[in-house]
Amino acid sequence: MKPLAYRIRPKVFEDIVGQDHLVGPTGVIRKMMDANQLCSMILYGPAGCGKTSIAEIIASHYALNSYSYNASCDTKAKLKEIAEAAKLYQNVILIIDEIHRMKKDVQDFLLPFVESGALTIVGLTTENPYRAINPAIRSRTHIYRLNEITKDDIILLLKKTIEKENMLPITEDILNYIAIVSSCEIRSSLNMLEIINMLEQDERDLDHVKALVGKKSFAIDGEGESYYDIASAMIKSIRGSDPNAALHYLARLLQSEDIEFIARRLMILKCLFSISFTLFISCWASFTCSIPLFRFTDMKASAFWAAMAASCGLVYVSASWCSSLGVVNWKMPMHNSATAAAPLSQ
Repeated sequence: MKPLAYRIRPKVFEDIVGQDHLVGPTGVIRKMMDANQLCSMILYGPAGCGKTSIAEIIASHYALNSYSYNASCDTKAKLKEIAEAAKLYQNVILIIDEIHRMKKDVQDFLLPFVESGALTIVGLTTENPYRAINPAIRSRTHIYRLNEITKDDIILLLKKTIEKENMLPITEDILNYIAIVSSCEIRSSLNMLEIINMLEQDERDLDHVKALVGKKSFAIDGEGESYYDIASAMIKSIRGSDPNAALHYLARLLQSEDIEFIARRLMILKCLFSISFTLFISCWASFTCSIPLFRFTDMKASAFWAAMAASCGLVYVSASWCSSLGVVNWKMPMHNSATAAAPLSQ
């Protein structure tokens, strides 16, 4: 049986949630299609926000041959076959998933076809296209950013899905919990709903759901942009003398379990601010210890006192640490991201 997220994938724009600025009644893509026009575009946004669904709806609207290409696993030979079809049919739609993974020479191969209109591409990516995509491709496409899905969007979608699939009803507190632990990701929330639907009616309480759903989905990857954004946010929070924020971002980094990377960042701060060397030696020594609790305790102390040492202002450390290890997944402030310009001195 096909997964729930696949079965209820939107077929029309009315089923898309959270992207009215693009596909709503006054959205730019909706207006483009109403005028029977089509331009090459790149859609970028977080995972599970509807990029693939929008691309497929666009492709199904026009009486044109359409092809799909995944830059992470498909070969250049497949792209050449699609290019030959473009020469034959004069105008085809090509959906390129993970376009940021496409090598520069492959992107360059597409240029003449996109230039002439033989290929109309709809590129999909979770990365910032202004950094990850060849400028020559960018100049020939329209770039649209998809909104992050909100908790209200997820709850509304779950309610519609329960009604459409004739599932047993679920209480509001469970719907709210799913929205939070899924990090407001559509695909994850639907996967959780599918699992919860296996419970009997008398088992549908929050305790059973927590045991069934398992660990929270954290919006952090080990190699991509968000990992270094969070690391940068921790450093900038310390430099800005904000222990609350420093502990919050430290807790999020710890979910990656890359202890040595975090330790190196904290040791660098010692050099920048000439903070007590004894504290950092204690921190570093604890990383070789087999007791994880010591690692986390010394890390918290290091981040806290580093932030305090950067400027001697009074602070109150409250629930930052606990909340960041719980079910809250805050959006990265722009001034704290890795792409923001950092001051030379504090």
